[in-house]
Amino acid sequence: MSCTESAIPEEGSLERKADSNLMTIKSGTKFGFCLGYCFNELIIYPELEASFEKRSNIPNDKDYPTVIVDAVVSQATYDSIANVIDFTAFNNLADTLSDCLDCADGGAEWIEIIQAGNTKKVVFDAGADVEGFDELLAILRRLRKIYQ
Repeated sequence: MSCTESAIPEEGSLERKADSNLMTIKSGTKFGFCLGYCFNELIIYPELEASFEKRSNIPNDKDYPTVIVDAVVSQATYDSIANVIDFTAFNNLADTLSDCLDCADGGAEWIEIIQAGNTKKVVFDAGADVEGFDELLAILRRLRKIYQ
């Protein structure tokens, strides 16, 4: 099983430049030794737009083609996310909260926040709790499940 940095997700294909005064949030999972849809990422933009991408680990996989869903999120949804984030605490988290990401194909999960030109990404074991961020994780996981 792998315990290398390759378990850390690569940047998604859905990059957009965020307004410097607002927040873009990314959340997703990646499983390294997996067949099917092994990568999924939800991006919520301050313009109340969202993009969800799921894809296989196999390039040009005909059985599991890349799927991208674009949607509109409500102001209430965006605010519910923004209101539960303690930015100081989030920025103080280590970039990786795992001794061995995706070991035994446990998967990697991440939250990335882009605000005022600053980016902070925290990667941890898929499904794990991140102390102080239970409510944020619950919202983001619920939204990812809706788009899947």
